[in-house]
Amino acid sequence: LLGAYQPENAVCAIQAIHRLNGSGFAIGDDTIRAALRNTVWPGRFEVIGRSPLVVIDGAHNEDAAKKLLETLKLGFTNRKIIYIIGVFKDKEHEKMLSVMLPLAEKVYTVTPPAPRGLPGEILCAEAGKYHGNVQCAASVRAALEAAVQDAGQMTEVGQLHKPMILAFGSLSYLGELKGALARIKSDREISVHE
Repeated sequence: LLGAYQPENAVCAIQAIHRLNGSGFAIGDDTIRAALRNTVWPGRFEVIGRSPLVVIDGAHNEDAAKKLLETLKLGFTNRKIIYIIGVFKDKEHEKMLSVMLPLAEKVYTVTPPAPRGLPGEILCAEAGKYHGNVQCAASVRAALEAAVQDAGQMTEVGQLHKPMILAFGSLSYLGELKGALARIKSDREISVHE
């Protein structure tokens, strides 16, 4: 699992297992290792595309944003990062924006598909307080298509570290984003083979 917070999560899980073992359960070290090796956590610094690199993360509050920023600083400061952000109205989006936006090259805002979704236009205006290159997208797919195009334009010949797209915020729109990426890839394959 990627993410600076994952070792801490693993330690918590292992400590819980040791306590269970002390209460009569029998969970061996081989089982623990296999569980750690095979653990998948959808929507938590999950790589869903490689060309360009597309990562999704359900960071939707200040604490999660700080942990996401820590992950970016550990291994991604050599990349131009294009953000796609969608959040719920009742989340700490102002604090999240102030934490995350300094590392962005460009920002797209979207409206999550739920009654609690903060309109992308409002999020765009708030993000504009922290970053000069923010745009509201008409849909999740439109944001992703624009970000993919931007990543292509930002790629320099011979550049080792290509730009990345980071979509974060409410988990409610990240599933839609995964589907949009699959349709974009499918559309490209169809046009290539025609």
